[in-house]
Amino acid sequence: MAKITIHNAVIAALEARGETMVMSRATSYVTYSRTWYVTLNSTDNSLRVISDVGIKTYYYVTRGGALRIGRSYTESSPMAPRVKKLLYNEGVAVLTGGKSKA
Repeated sequence: MAKITIHNAVIAALEARGETMVMSRATSYVTYSRTWYVTLNSTDNSLRVISDVGIKTYYYVTRGGALRIGRSYTESSPMAPRVKKLLYNEGVAVLTGGKSKA
């Protein structure tokens, strides 16, 4: 089996969550539409998924696996490391058929 990269795992997680790839001319990153967002629940320190974004924003995944969020790439900001790790773990589970990498 080929090595699972951060880039492949994050893309697999976004596709598993129902995000759609948006065609762009950029070659340094892949663009996905954003239909959900994640917030940190302060009471139990867990992640909570909310399905309606409201403003049209996009995910940008670079070839190196960096994940950014924003209306455009230049206006985007980096994804929180905790959420990126959650997406990475989900992507690994998708790519390995539910088996954890640990």
